[in-house]
Amino acid sequence: MPLEDGGCVVWAGAVTGSGYGAIRDNGKVEYVHRVVARSQGWSIEGMTIDHLCHNRLCVNYRHLAVVPREENSWRATSKAWREYARYLVAQRNVEDAGMSA
Repeated sequence: MPLEDGGCVVWAGAVTGSGYGAIRDNGKVEYVHRVVARSQGWSIEGMTIDHLCHNRLCVNYRHLAVVPREENSWRATSKAWREYARYLVAQRNVEDAGMSA
């Protein structure tokens, strides 16, 4: 999968009407970012996966966070959170660049 500016790993497969990557997993259609979160060993049942980068097609686990639905809704409308999330993503990208150097 291609790496975009900003460190996003962009899903190039099927996309839902709401703009999220989708995959068939065990005969069931699932959001790709949820499959990625589970592959990292994260406990996601009853939780929402927040795209810190605000790119719905991003499947870079370093750009994802498990949060309650209410928090995800708040984050979606908070300008302050959006700025902080941008900072977090930039920090993680710097860390990742250092690990691959």
